[in-house]
Amino acid sequence: PQSYLLENDGKGNFTDVTASKAPGLLHIGMVTGAIWADIDGNEKKELVICGEWMSPKIFTFADNQFRETTTNLSELFGWWQSVAVADVNNDGKQDLILANIGENFYLRPSAEQPVKLWLNDFDHNGSIDKILTYSIGGRDMPVFVKNDMQDQLPVIRKQNLKHEEYATKSIQELFPEDLLQSSAVKQFNFPFSCVAINQGNNTFIIQHLPQMVQLSCINTICVTDIDNNGSPDLVLGGNKFGFLPQFGRQDAGYGHVLLNDNGVFKWVSPATSGLLVEGEIKDILSFNKGKSKRFLFFRNNDYPAEYEMKNAATGIR
Repeated sequence: PQSYLLENDGKGNFTDVTASKAPGLLHIGMVTGAIWADIDGNEKKELVICGEWMSPKIFTFADNQFRETTTNLSELFGWWQSVAVADVNNDGKQDLILANIGENFYLRPSAEQPVKLWLNDFDHNGSIDKILTYSIGGRDMPVFVKNDMQDQLPVIRKQNLKHEEYATKSIQELFPEDLLQSSAVKQFNFPFSCVAINQGNNTFIIQHLPQMVQLSCINTICVTDIDNNGSPDLVLGGNKFGFLPQFGRQDAGYGHVLLNDNGVFKWVSPATSGLLVEGEIKDILSFNKGKSKRFLFFRNNDYPAEYEMKNAATGIR
């Protein structure tokens, strides 16, 4: 899909300047999150972008154009859902909080065993087909069974009359080499929600969020100071229900409170925090009502859930 940079003339009129000022954004991918932040400390904000089948990307504006900055995040291809910014360790540099699909997921990719999406007109009918594979023993094996594949690509049926024949073949054995070489290939090799600690010089140290956070995807990040100690804490929301049956639902998240302990986030149990929100949480709004801090959790196909901070130490009710 195409992304856009719209320039405001100061009077509320917006012009599409993507091609001239940010050509790298035109077809950057399936963008799910974007935020402006001063990452390199030059008092000018950069554009930070994340998305599915992408690595986190940072764009710097100079000479009237956005250009992508090279960072050590470039090999972290995730199904990123959201991005937020905070100085996690109080060193004066802005760090990235990155929400991902979590490790408790059917495909369970890694750098050594990535999931891949192959895009091409595999049956030569004029439309682009998509084939999902995962790595087994270093081989790119189709995720979907023979019946599902041949419904989309009838050529599979002719070459593999028996299910046992299909089950042993990698994508390289199902399709000609020249067809695969001309395919666009997307990659997914990092499932963890994490914090990227800014070291300066476009270098980051990756710190996984606590194990309980990884049980489901994280869709939204709210940065706030829960315990009033001057360090940023996190309130997170997630879950996804729309996967195909073989992948299962991601429904193990009930909202999370993470307290910042000298730059490391500690998970707070629901029994202590009081936070227990069911459903697909898509956004979290923090606001003050009188002297109390409130949180609104926005959920798919459900009403917003409102929680109030009762105890500055951890309690949300």
